[in-house]
Amino acid sequence: MCLWLPKSYRQDIIYALLTDMVLVVLQLKQEAGLSIGDDAVAVLDRKIPRWKERFPLSLDDRHARSLVEQLVKDAANVRVRKIKPCLPVERFIEQGQDGGWQLASRIELPDTLEEKALAQIFNIEPVDLPRTATLSVLAGEHSRQTSVRKLAGRSMFRLESAEWRFDGSDALEEHVLQLSAADGRTWVTEAHKGELLDEDLPWVFAEEAPISLLKQGSGRVAPTQVLLAIPESWHLQEIDGGTTELIGNVNTPQRNLFRVQGKTKITTFSGLETVIHTGQASAAEQQLVWSGNRFWLDFISPRRAYKGIPQIYRVDDTGSKQHVNGRPVCSVLGAPQTNQALGPVVLKYPSTGEAQIRTQMVLLPEDASLELAPDTARSGQISFINWGLANASLFNASQVQQHIHQQNDTLTLRVAANGSTRTPESVVVDLYWPHTTKAVRVRLPYPARGVRAFNGKNQEIQSGDLLSIKDLLGVRLIVNIFGARKPELDISANGGQMHRRCQLRFLPGTLVLDIPLVDYLADIQHMLSMDDSPDSLVSVSVLSDRQSVFKLNIARYAAVMERDASLVYIEKQGINRLEIEQIEQWRVQATRLEYPSDEPIELKPVLSEGVPTGSWQFEPETKEPGTWLVYPAPENKELFRACIWPIEGEITTDDVLIEAMSTSQQNKREEQIAEVISKLASDFLHPSWLTVDQLANQFGHLSLATLDLWRIFSRSFRGMAALALRMGNLPKNFYLRFAREMPFTWETVTLQGWKQSIGQLKMQCHHQYGDIADQIFHRHFENCSQLLGAECGALNFSLGVAGAEFDEKFNKEYLALKFAIAPTAEKDLFEGADSELMNLRRRHAEDEWPTGFDLILKQARNDVGIQHFLYEEPYGFPDGVINMPLIAAAAAAMNKSDQYFSHSENVHLLRTFRAFDMDWFDAAYNLTIARCLAEGGCDD
Repeated sequence: MCLWLPKSYRQDIIYALLTDMVLVVLQLKQEAGLSIGDDAVAVLDRKIPRWKERFPLSLDDRHARSLVEQLVKDAANVRVRKIKPCLPVERFIEQGQDGGWQLASRIELPDTLEEKALAQIFNIEPVDLPRTATLSVLAGEHSRQTSVRKLAGRSMFRLESAEWRFDGSDALEEHVLQLSAADGRTWVTEAHKGELLDEDLPWVFAEEAPISLLKQGSGRVAPTQVLLAIPESWHLQEIDGGTTELIGNVNTPQRNLFRVQGKTKITTFSGLETVIHTGQASAAEQQLVWSGNRFWLDFISPRRAYKGIPQIYRVDDTGSKQHVNGRPVCSVLGAPQTNQALGPVVLKYPSTGEAQIRTQMVLLPEDASLELAPDTARSGQISFINWGLANASLFNASQVQQHIHQQNDTLTLRVAANGSTRTPESVVVDLYWPHTTKAVRVRLPYPARGVRAFNGKNQEIQSGDLLSIKDLLGVRLIVNIFGARKPELDISANGGQMHRRCQLRFLPGTLVLDIPLVDYLADIQHMLSMDDSPDSLVSVSVLSDRQSVFKLNIARYAAVMERDASLVYIEKQGINRLEIEQIEQWRVQATRLEYPSDEPIELKPVLSEGVPTGSWQFEPETKEPGTWLVYPAPENKELFRACIWPIEGEITTDDVLIEAMSTSQQNKREEQIAEVISKLASDFLHPSWLTVDQLANQFGHLSLATLDLWRIFSRSFRGMAALALRMGNLPKNFYLRFAREMPFTWETVTLQGWKQSIGQLKMQCHHQYGDIADQIFHRHFENCSQLLGAECGALNFSLGVAGAEFDEKFNKEYLALKFAIAPTAEKDLFEGADSELMNLRRRHAEDEWPTGFDLILKQARNDVGIQHFLYEEPYGFPDGVINMPLIAAAAAAMNKSDQYFSHSENVHLLRTFRAFDMDWFDAAYNLTIARCLAEGGCDD
């Protein structure tokens, strides 16, 4: 468009004006129902008499009028594509059993969101989106959240199912969306239709279920009858035959509820007037919103703030915005006679007549800014630059010293925690301007230098503390180390011999980083799994310029259970870490591993004067012979390490798996279990599969490292393929835990292993389901493939290739892969500016690449079968990231995975390189499978 305009007209204000005009034309076309052949101007004159007033320029000039009329006529031939905004807020009222009504709000979460749609919500580029993040909605002091994860190989994000609903006073608050990346980046925006419900405006709801909010303030609505919620002290006046009927009351917040028809005037206690006019068929579903330079601090009262006066836009149900002419009237809270648009204000539109929108907010100069300057771990400064403040003081903070210093346009608040008082995480500050007595209240991070940690109960955790994996939920790291060259989070195991580093990133305007440790749960579990011992330990450190400034130790368990004569007890270190209240809630159970289907025995706690001692009675002389496992009940909030108590005696069993697990000598026991797993992988009808199912259901809430069986399963590629595909009675998604908790990855399962398991699955289906076996097989295998593909995008081609000879659908995909994708796979990977390799290098041009790959790469370059699939040109540090998926895929295709990934160190490297760039890893793995297929490397 800009090339058609004279050069002098190519300015932002002209583009905005033209955009507004086009939007008005399209909206008019939709409202009036214009179609091809209509006399557009005549139809608008009849249906919307004042339609010309909507345009952002005067139509007195005949040239302007002629232009608009031509646009309107042309619009009759334009098909408007309605695109609904993502994650809109729906407010509604619902009636309780007592007959009263309550306000509520909700956001319906889809299963998936397109990458562009998620980026558009937060006004960022799709390339800046993290692969995994926490998506939250905040309303008042409460929030709801869910996790989002990019689907492998697709421009799509999966949202974890969650209910996003608020009730009562929370539902009327502004609804704010927040996207938080694990590296500290956070983006914030107001949810569509999530504006604050003004207590000084009427709320209009549809009468038909769901009784949803139509608008607040004055305006026309299409329904002939609506429900109107207003405070009891307000006055209603029926106009031109309008009718009103009191039908009940809204309990939270307190309002009377009327059924309204026709035209009604509402007058507030303060004299503010609004008018609701029902039955207006041409009234579109629109709302007025403020749009400006939002200042996203945690303002408490008022809750929103802008730099400069925001503009007003009319937004329809498609999310299209149209600028509204005219300026709002500004009233300063606490100084109604002052017209200075600064500090706490109320903006109302229009300036006279019926109020269509009215909002309390904080207005600041356009160049206002805030700086935190930590001095020590207990003191620092908060500087309000160009806010125009007269004073500031801490609210309810008697344990913190404060001092005000004013210099030019900057007001600085110096704070220092008193004596031995715990340094607060945040402070609440009251701000004052010289022209008003009304304070603005805002919550800000305390300006303390360094790193601090808090648990879910807001209790501070000290550097060096030991936490269990189950304690991580709610734990946050507050990082304030601005000026560090490269702040990082380092997750290490085996005394630092294995580690994974994640860069922490400060977006412009960030005050401190708030890092939830649960966002790194998968990384921590991966590092714990590198040592399949139940007592493995992981350290999580914050690094500043490569030096550790804060460290936490993570274990699988909160405590270790030991045994003595007739008791089991918590070891001393665990007792010291736990509270009496926690131990009181523990339930300790015991079950013989040889009989996993038996009802577990509840152990009786040992008390001292009614207080738990951390011991439980086992009484071995009363127990049957066998290998007894003492473990925490599923409902325990904390996990302790299970304890084995063998009772000697003869055990008779026909189950070869139970016999193997009962072997006392560890090496022999592991050998026998491995032999049984090999038999299970070759026979899905083997009777010991029943024992596997029972053990998983009885002890599935424990760490997989608890039982030898799961550790040995994870070392068998065929066994893991069988565990994933067999139709049995495992807990839902049980097998997916192995890639998180054990030194195992699905990319290392060989094609031969998948083929054998798929064949066994088909035999199992024919044995159990007869005539409908093929349908059952296809549905089950397709479901497993989708689950595994969502968990590990690198398997998308492998499972299709492995299943081709057993399933018609997968055979078609196999042929398409072999003849359409495979011939160009090498080119797609390495050649050209848009190749996968070039995209990888562009994404990480400024990043530090993981290393430690030399030995594997040397082995692969000497492997005649695999060397052909490697990237020949050496890049130095990037070589590991580039070649690891090529080696893993070729090894899986050629049945060589055990030569490369039988040791946990190499599994750790594979995980580390995949975590660096999952898009590259999955694409390179899949295309290498295609290359192997094209060259016969996938044949048996």
